[in-house]
Amino acid sequence: MDVDHRADAHRGRYANRAKQHRNLQALEAVRTPGELWRLKRWWTDPKPRPERVKLETFKEDFQERMNPPPILPRFIDQEIVENDHVRASRIPERTVDISPKQSFSRPFTSEELAWVKTRLKKKPAKSAR
Repeated sequence: MDVDHRADAHRGRYANRAKQHRNLQALEAVRTPGELWRLKRWWTDPKPRPERVKLETFKEDFQERMNPPPILPRFIDQEIVENDHVRASRIPERTVDISPKQSFSRPFTSEELAWVKTRLKKKPAKSAR
């Protein structure tokens, strides 16, 4: 590199230029359009990141926030809460599919499932084709 990375004026630039140089080398090494797209996807696709905070840490806090307290505060109307519970209990477990072709309740066949699996193996979900 042609930059003195020890100089205060160039603090951080050396690492940045080294990264740019590695990227340039990777681009120059590309030989086919497929390799170019794989490289582009490597650069731009989201990478898995380690959890900063474990979910167990939030469990107690979220249980308090998401569930009603055993004794409701005075400012919450008890009658409205009871009416909401009654209305929620009337929601059926299963609804009737009223679409013309029964599109939402028709069971799929094993052939259809096999077709989808084959399709996904040949062309992944992120494929442009």
